[in-house]
Amino acid sequence: MLTLTSLLALTGWIAVNSLDERGLKIESIARVAEMTKDLRVHRLQMELNPKGDGAQLILQTLEKLTEHLNTARVHLTSASDLALIDQQIAAVNVYRDAQGALSQAGADLAPVFARMGVQGSILLNTTQQLIASQSAKRDADSSFAKTLLASIAALALLLGAVAAWIITRQIVTPLQHVLKDVDRIASGDLSQDLKVNRRDELGQLQRSLQQMTTSLRELIGGIGASVIQIASAAEELSAVTEQTSWLLTIKTDTKQ
Repeated sequence: MLTLTSLLALTGWIAVNSLDERGLKIESIARVAEMTKDLRVHRLQMELNPKGDGAQLILQTLEKLTEHLNTARVHLTSASDLALIDQQIAAVNVYRDAQGALSQAGADLAPVFARMGVQGSILLNTTQQLIASQSAKRDADSSFAKTLLASIAALALLLGAVAAWIITRQIVTPLQHVLKDVDRIASGDLSQDLKVNRRDELGQLQRSLQQMTTSLRELIGGIGASVIQIASAAEELSAVTEQTSWLLTIKTDTKQ
């Protein structure tokens, strides 16, 4: 039972830890969508004001996004999730190349901005797919944990019932037999011997009862023998008394 209780606690802890990890992964992936939206804002600012600080802000956001994606990739294990995050990393690289093309003299800005917009859409779409994937895995982990906990709980109840049956068979029932023997001895029936085949405390109690039965039987037997001896002596004394009385009667008659 102690092992099952420990297993139940360990399973619960693993389930909670797994759900926490899934939640952190989803939060990390959602951060990609936030930074992608920041890229869109900075891109729009740059379209409106090419000489502003939009280009610098885009580069800073791309650096943060690259670092964040590389960190997030380490915590992913599924091949499909790794493929999606690799698409995001590739989209960031393409976005950076497009940003570099904007600084070239005579570059047509409209296609470059359109290309940057396409990469932003890729980032958002793959982010949604990653979130859906992690959410599905979280639900699967939760369902598995619930099933496992229910199975362990059912097994614990079953083993508890078996343990109760064993205790009843090994302790309660023999103890009831011992109580019946005690009642029989208390009523004066010393004719039966107790069969002792246990080595535990209950067996010691049975052996003590058997020793008490034997001792009482010997004591009563000794008392019975003494009573017989006393009765025999009394009969002999009565015979001597009668004989003495008879002799005295004869002697009296002779003198007369």
